[in-house]
Amino acid sequence: MNYYEIFKDGLKIIVKTDVTNIDIKMSKFFNGCFIINNYKNENHSKELVVIDIVDRKSIDYYKDDYFIMNPNTLILSNKKNNIKFIYDDFDESQCLNLKRIIIDIFAKYYESLGVYFVHGASVVNKETNKATVFIGDSNSGKTTNLLFYLLSKKYDYMGNDRIGLRYYDGMIIAYGFPSNLGLRYPTLELSPELKNILLPYIDEKSYLKILDNCLYSKKMNLNVFDLLSIFCCKFVSKAELSKIIVTSYDKTIHTDVFDELSYIEVLEQIKNQHISAVSKEQSFLNNILEFSDAQNEFNLYNTKVLAYKSNLHPNRNMEMVKNKY
Repeated sequence: MNYYEIFKDGLKIIVKTDVTNIDIKMSKFFNGCFIINNYKNENHSKELVVIDIVDRKSIDYYKDDYFIMNPNTLILSNKKNNIKFIYDDFDESQCLNLKRIIIDIFAKYYESLGVYFVHGASVVNKETNKATVFIGDSNSGKTTNLLFYLLSKKYDYMGNDRIGLRYYDGMIIAYGFPSNLGLRYPTLELSPELKNILLPYIDEKSYLKILDNCLYSKKMNLNVFDLLSIFCCKFVSKAELSKIIVTSYDKTIHTDVFDELSYIEVLEQIKNQHISAVSKEQSFLNNILEFSDAQNEFNLYNTKVLAYKSNLHPNRNMEMVKNKY
């Protein structure tokens, strides 16, 4: 039986498993984000979550509460902050399920500390080490802005789906969570440089099919490691927040403009983009995890806030280039 310790900001998760090479898989996934060492000191941190990975064949019956994650994964728990992860065959799919659970555990813990989660994307300036967060409705340009910032080589990657915000020690801290990036194909047509750098990762047949059938909502997926390699950047898990950019698309304007929002306006925008720390697919974790209640209220204080309206709508660009292929 091997023991692994994953700790960050006072939270420790002990993974107990007899699965070989899980340390290599987990280390690769959390490279630059979470620390994984051989288990040494049980009293290292304040909070504790235990995940016991168990082969289904070794269990005769289920006496605990259980939650079915998918047809191949069963989560058992009869004690707060303790999880039994039941598997039939610990393959890449099961490893991915476990990674998602661990990420949501961290998110749930951060929420208990006063972190407010929004649906957005974020980058970190390499010189100032401060974060810019993009929030907005679907198809408003969050991912597009993130890619263009990374393309400038002046920023590192923080996240592109779930971003945490927390007022702490006189400043607002942004927390990033790595996840695969879903990129709509029309976005590639906004910049020849962007398209060229992503060409090796594009399925040409699928791309032509999308062009021919105007399937503008279809996406290509980039994993975190490819993203970091393509844009020569690193993953930053947290940084002081310097500004929030609220993205939107306005077809009535003909140039990109920045408008500064009032304090009340931006709070309303943040409220509109608020999401739960735990994803819908893993809502069962809310029944298992129990941390101390949040002590801090989220507040913007002196953070600079901008609203960004862009006429660079990817779908329109796709129409313009469709006849080229």
